[in-house]
Amino acid sequence: MKKSSQNIIDNAAENKLQKQMQTLVDNTLDYAIFILDTQGRVVTWNKGAERIQGYQPHEIIGKHFSCFYEKDAILKHHPEKELEMARKNDRHEEEGFRVRKDGTRFFAHVIIMDTYIRADLKRIGILFVVLTTGMVALSRFIN
Repeated sequence: MKKSSQNIIDNAAENKLQKQMQTLVDNTLDYAIFILDTQGRVVTWNKGAERIQGYQPHEIIGKHFSCFYEKDAILKHHPEKELEMARKNDRHEEEGFRVRKDGTRFFAHVIIMDTYIRADLKRIGILFVVLTTGMVALSRFIN
């Protein structure tokens, strides 16, 4: 079956838009934007996540996102509870302390969205966004 020229144009425009969105996400420095798989392992990592969390992509991709939490939160299974709340409500949002690679704490605004990342219409990931705008000064004060 022949594709119409309109479909080819639409596909080209969609590909261009996807590349532009990826460039935007990759180059965002003030927000950590990354994708977790359904088990909570890091799949993608942007420059903002690198700057905020301190991990290089090769150091964090494949690791469970619980490494961003304080030990007490891990013992209480808080990371898993956050994923479950996001799955149940399509979204979970909170503010609280997270931990950088070097062990320092910072105060973050976190949004976890349970969204389909397309791969033959199967859910393969959860979009996890850490927002820290306006939190740096507060983090210094609270720490």
